[in-house]
Amino acid sequence: MDNSNYKRTLKATSLFGGVQVYSVLLSLISTKFIAVLLGPEGMGVSGLLSSTIGIITTVTALGLSTSAVRDVSAAYSTGDTALFNRKVCVFRRLVWVTGLLGMLTCLLFSPLWSNITFGNNSFVLSFAILSITLLLGQISSGQSVVMRGAGRFKDMAKSMVWGKSIGLLVSIPLYYMLGIDGIVPVMVLMSIIGLSLSYYYSKRVKTEKVVLSFHEVFSEGKQMIKMGFFIALQSFISMLTIYLIRIYIAHVGGMGEVGLYNSGFNMVDMSVGMVFAAMGAEYYPRLSSVANDDIKFSEAVNQQMTVSLLLISPIVALFLVMGPLAILLVLSSKFLPITMMIQILVLSMFLKAPGWCLGFTFLAKADTKAFWMNELFASIVQLSSFILMYKFFGLNGIAVAYFFLYVYYVIVTGIISSRRYNYRFDTSILKTYLLQFMICVGIFASIRYLFGWWGYILASLLCIFSIYKSYKELNKIIPVKEYIFKRIKH
Repeated sequence: MDNSNYKRTLKATSLFGGVQVYSVLLSLISTKFIAVLLGPEGMGVSGLLSSTIGIITTVTALGLSTSAVRDVSAAYSTGDTALFNRKVCVFRRLVWVTGLLGMLTCLLFSPLWSNITFGNNSFVLSFAILSITLLLGQISSGQSVVMRGAGRFKDMAKSMVWGKSIGLLVSIPLYYMLGIDGIVPVMVLMSIIGLSLSYYYSKRVKTEKVVLSFHEVFSEGKQMIKMGFFIALQSFISMLTIYLIRIYIAHVGGMGEVGLYNSGFNMVDMSVGMVFAAMGAEYYPRLSSVANDDIKFSEAVNQQMTVSLLLISPIVALFLVMGPLAILLVLSSKFLPITMMIQILVLSMFLKAPGWCLGFTFLAKADTKAFWMNELFASIVQLSSFILMYKFFGLNGIAVAYFFLYVYYVIVTGIISSRRYNYRFDTSILKTYLLQFMICVGIFASIRYLFGWWGYILASLLCIFSIYKSYKELNKIIPVKEYIFKRIKH
């Protein structure tokens, strides 16, 4: 395999990994200030406004920020400047259309959103003002897609870091001075800041204006819209699935159980999820650029599986050992009952990693029918298994269901990718995969079933061994020490 692709993947992952860590830290600081300055009521209002705007965005944005990456990156990889300019122009026109659609949907139906979300008309003006954020947010995401498609990952990272930093510095004084009344101004200012930064950095991607009629825009953008529609529909189904699961848990176990459920998944997202977010920024455009070459396509998927495994294994091992301490630091002792749930969820990442890599094959190939059917059935399996396992085994049962959800997902997605796209799995990955998985199972068993310090001593030794094995394998791809020191100097 070509080591240059490995190096590119690791470089982008380390770059966005650092951004994700920084984002998590700022989110923790922001949450703390909001909790102190606004109190539970303010946090509730902020959360409901954000989630409602998020749902409207999901429906009206038509998934263009994801579907367009394939076309933009594929055009850029050809080196055909005229084709790249044309694709960017088509996409930017569509972004304006969907952004205006989102803004008008929020503005015209603001009384409806206020009543649905809060049960009264008190927030009609808030939704009317926030409608502008849907337009600004969609245009901003459009600029990010251009950077992503052109491989400008460093500029994307800078935009994200500055956006988070400035946003935090602006929001805290406003919350301090205005209290709950500062929520809407903060959300609007965050959108303006995000758009300004994405516009500034995206200007570094050299593009030329192309004159196109509306007919040409929609004719050439038909594939983006079609694929984006299914992505948006899948996102809505996923949100609905999670919503129904929470409603069921609240009905059967109460709001306290919902809080524990949310906290468990949030903890895992903060620890391992940022690795997936970091890798996704580079992986999808790269996979799309080789979608028409079966050999390179399979190689790209296998390389991503290898890198994701080597990066995730030490994190999983560390989290299994440090889980209870992390819960105490981030949450409180009241959340210790979900320790086992979180540990099982973290172990599931060994299956989510290959499933995640395979899931992008549908998007890279623009196979909307297969993508939609695969994700729909996965959502059905998730909803039914989560409810069934919670009924009999509580929150730990949900964690087990999550593990087997990805057993199902990896098998089905692997079979579809193999038959439809001629994907060929590199069996050499299994050796490293099984070793790391068994190490982490050993850590889990040591902590759960060996009493006293002996369990933690054995678990710690296994954790060190996992880190060593990952480091050794990564070092074969790229000199890790030299790379880290080089990054620090820069």
